[in-house]
Amino acid sequence: MGRPSTAQHCAKRHRAGDGEGGVAWPSLAAQNRPPRPPLDSRALSSALFSFPLLFFFFFFSPPPSLTLPERARKNISAWPGISSPPRAESGGGTASNEGGRCSSRRTAAFGLYGFTQFTKSGFVEHAKKFREEDMQIRLDGKNCLVTGANSGIGFATAEGLASRGATVYMLCRNKERGETALSQIRSKTGNMDVHLEICDLSSISEVKSFATKFSLTDKPLHVLVNNAGLLEHKRVTTPDGLELNFAVNVAATYSLTELVMPLLEKAAPDARVITVASGGMYTEPLNKDLQFSESNFDGTQQYARNKRVQVALTEWWAEKYSKKGIGFYSMHPGWADTPGVSKSLPGLSEKLSGNLRSNDEGADTVIWLALQPKEKLAPGAFYFDRAEAPKHLKFSGTAASHGEIGSIVDSLGSICGV
Repeated sequence: MGRPSTAQHCAKRHRAGDGEGGVAWPSLAAQNRPPRPPLDSRALSSALFSFPLLFFFFFFSPPPSLTLPERARKNISAWPGISSPPRAESGGGTASNEGGRCSSRRTAAFGLYGFTQFTKSGFVEHAKKFREEDMQIRLDGKNCLVTGANSGIGFATAEGLASRGATVYMLCRNKERGETALSQIRSKTGNMDVHLEICDLSSISEVKSFATKFSLTDKPLHVLVNNAGLLEHKRVTTPDGLELNFAVNVAATYSLTELVMPLLEKAAPDARVITVASGGMYTEPLNKDLQFSESNFDGTQQYARNKRVQVALTEWWAEKYSKKGIGFYSMHPGWADTPGVSKSLPGLSEKLSGNLRSNDEGADTVIWLALQPKEKLAPGAFYFDRAEAPKHLKFSGTAASHGEIGSIVDSLGSICGV
């Protein structure tokens, strides 16, 4: 018997475009349970899957009388950030059952991994292996562009780069909030070479206009941080006819990176592009339905799909431009207590209060990636807490989907006109 489709997430509309790209992923975190000791993220596999709950999701096949929502309520409703159980494919038959089971596997694996790794306690544990000298590198004479830099992880990133002597360009949507952030960073760092640029990243025409104007400076661009992100729960269509989450998280990221490529090439071999993705991408494979054409729109799922595209796109860029002297890296900031998270995911902020990462902790790996010699980094890799991390959780069934990135890039080029 096929499992029925589950209820969709319902939440207030939220625009986080200026805050940060790492809108911390909410899915599964412990509630009414004693905290588990953190695992080392470098040794993920076998320990993670020894948890009884994950064993249940992998091997338990419920009788026909026990529906997926009932099973989910019995086993995952205690975890915050899940307003509905993992969604199964509609319709009957084996394919439907397998689709729902695979989704449940990914969700369970992600939640268990996330609660042990993505919270503040995970950062504290991983920080024991950090090298202090890695963050003492200077960036004097380097030009850096950070999107969504007026708050959250973007602000912390811009401040961290400025404190190390970089010339920083803060790309923000709201001029007033951007000016406030600019003043704060200049005051905190004493660096006057921090500048504000205004652009609404949901508009491809504005992205193109900004890139044209910025390129006229003809300055080498050493670091591009694609940080701005959005989690809009309702379907919203931009004036360009694009689904809003996709427009900000994917279309703008792709367009801006491609359009400033000549400036990045001028900074080679020191140039690098750092894209702030999210561990939420673990719950979704790459999907060619970029604008979520399904009738029951799910903003949280669309956000996860967007972040999966960013990670796969980083791989594609690294291969395409391998001889250009530009490094491409994606990263996950962990579950951080950012303004975007508190507004779009209030349940996460409330239930994990005190165990969410600070903005500085969320930005730590972004800054680390900007500072390290490129020979220390793996082209196209996904990073978390200053170390290369897996792009796919074990048995999640998402790895093969990255083979679709070529056709997705073709679609992006057509949609964005880049």
